[in-house]
Amino acid sequence: MKPVQVQPVQVQPVRWGYAADPEVRPYGLTGGRTSPRLPLRPESLLQTGTRTPPGALAPEHQQAVRLCRDGGTSVAEIAAGLGLPLQVTKIIASDLIACGALDMPTPAVADGRNPQLLEAILVHLERL
Repeated sequence: MKPVQVQPVQVQPVRWGYAADPEVRPYGLTGGRTSPRLPLRPESLLQTGTRTPPGALAPEHQQAVRLCRDGGTSVAEIAAGLGLPLQVTKIIASDLIACGALDMPTPAVADGRNPQLLEAILVHLERL
């Protein structure tokens, strides 16, 4: 009996979603929605939230959460990392914020009445 030679098979990772198959229409990823639940801008910074979302997340949602693990990731950076249009990414991000998987920290706003803050600004301006 002659031994059979088996060729090694290269296993390709399974890819899902828009980036893997551009035939998947963006409205398929957003459930037909065309606008996000929350007003997000491309420069809005997101970080991982404190709650774990109920049930399993879609691959695009999981990847968005992974991209925000280090904190301070803009919506535009998430869109680039996912390979999705910006509007689709805004919808995905707003869903993740709504369920607590992502957080959009509110930046501290200076009211202009803090004398220490005004003094520090003046010192730095004088150095310029």
